[in-house]
Amino acid sequence: MSDPSPTEAPEHLRRLNPEQHRAVTTIQGPVLVLAGAGSGKTRVLTRRIAHLLHSGVAPDNVLAVTFTNKAAAEMRERVEELIGPQAERLWVSTFHSTCCRILRTDIEPLGFTRRFSIYDDDDQLRLLKGILEQSGLDTDRVAAKDIASRIDHYKNRMLGPDEVLAERRTHPGDPLIRIWREYDEAMRAADALDFNDLIGKVVQLFQDEPEVRAKWVERFQYVLVDEYQDTNRGQYLLLKLLCEEHRNLAVVGDDDQSIYGFRGAEVSNILNFQADYPEAQVVRLEQNYRSTGNILALANAVVAHNPDRLDKRLWTASASGPKVQLIVAQDPRSEAARVADAIQKLRRMGMSYGDIAVVYRTNGVARHFEGALRGLRVPYKVVGGRKFYERREIRDVMAYLRLVVHPNDDAAFLRVVNVPPRGVGAKTQAELRQDATNRGLPLLATARARGAGRTAQQKGIKAFADIVDELTALSRDLSPPELVAQVVERSGYRAMLEGDRLADGTIAPEARDRLKNLEALVDDARAGAPAPDGLTTTDPLVAWLDRISLASDADEVPEGGQVTLLTVPSSKGLEFPWSSWSR
Repeated sequence: MSDPSPTEAPEHLRRLNPEQHRAVTTIQGPVLVLAGAGSGKTRVLTRRIAHLLHSGVAPDNVLAVTFTNKAAAEMRERVEELIGPQAERLWVSTFHSTCCRILRTDIEPLGFTRRFSIYDDDDQLRLLKGILEQSGLDTDRVAAKDIASRIDHYKNRMLGPDEVLAERRTHPGDPLIRIWREYDEAMRAADALDFNDLIGKVVQLFQDEPEVRAKWVERFQYVLVDEYQDTNRGQYLLLKLLCEEHRNLAVVGDDDQSIYGFRGAEVSNILNFQADYPEAQVVRLEQNYRSTGNILALANAVVAHNPDRLDKRLWTASASGPKVQLIVAQDPRSEAARVADAIQKLRRMGMSYGDIAVVYRTNGVARHFEGALRGLRVPYKVVGGRKFYERREIRDVMAYLRLVVHPNDDAAFLRVVNVPPRGVGAKTQAELRQDATNRGLPLLATARARGAGRTAQQKGIKAFADIVDELTALSRDLSPPELVAQVVERSGYRAMLEGDRLADGTIAPEARDRLKNLEALVDDARAGAPAPDGLTTTDPLVAWLDRISLASDADEVPEGGQVTLLTVPSSKGLEFPWSSWSR
């Protein structure tokens, strides 16, 4: 159903049903939009932004937050189609990207510099393993991966070591608190944050620095949030600190689609929205435009069993469509074989492989479908598998770049001090770490302080420090792609790969593939990152490194030509004409 005056209304208000129209045009005060699956949620969000600007709100005063870079890019593109170039001044990004940009401007009161590093899971584990080894703990009994998981669990719930200890969430013999505190000290010394720190540090900054908070509250007068049912405690507090004065907070979500509880998401955030904002307008988008009647009937029957949910029921004007098919198989292998056969049948009916997805609960199930699809020569892509930026040669070059950006990054130092080999083995690295501890210096500074020595190990350490210093000097004049190329050359990485040859003198296939990946990294750096706006001070190299650090599984979804295999969380917000779901 169209709005009452489609010919007189501006483009962004046309072809909206009454509920969508109300969600778009109610722009003052808090708004809760309960958007069922396929009800035009993205359409409402983008047109709501367009309506804000049409009503006189400056683009600089609008913040739109979602959960994936892919969703943010799609939202930004749709807004640009509606309003033109002024969309470039909008902040449309993920929670973590938003917080990263804020911290790149105002983190100094927390004791970090604006050029802080962002540690990924591998960096985090490397640091924790080193702490465990130096502490003399039995790493067979106390695993770094378990400690990292527990730290992440508590950080997602906005708990620090003191709160965990005060609430007696751990027992007296548990080394977690001691290791956690040493980890925090090491992170601060390295001028680094982990992924979960990005939101937590902004919340801390806003709580501790009222003037900083006031600046961002003044900047973002209108805040829109996608997938609100999947926000965690930190995200909830961030939004509250940004919006409790002007209260122009519009959240879009569906409590029936809350799937990130294992990552700390609290569905109570959306269930209690009206308690937090009693004056909130509630709009229910219940008409589904995506699915047939039979699919909706099944979905409604399933979610009706949820005891705590907000009242809504999806409906569609579409036909009932074919019945939902249920496959009951004896084991995962036979289930995968039947799904693969069904995919081939769809292909013969004219459907593209890119229109098909297989969705499962955990990545452990993927291998069965991979085997079945390979057997039928069906092209596929596993989302969440080994991504480009996780390849060894890419991570090595990125470690050099991180040391250029911030020389206190000990995790980056340890990764590449002996890559390519310079005679700086595990024993020498352990001695260097102890020396750094005694001097109270980062590893790179310790390497410089030692000066040149006579042994091969001492010469190797000095050579590495010299390379980093050369690259740091070059970084002042070179663009990111030029600097990446210099890292590959001056570090000796290209020579190392080109030296890996077969008996006939040709470069080994694996080395050739790794060289191609490094060329692709130069191209990626050339594509760069969006230019920062006037409020942030991020330089191009740091902006590009941030984009890589903040990439998610959803950004790896192929555009077409391949069957997509992915988990339920990775499939969030995506659409496929045909999909199979597996336990």
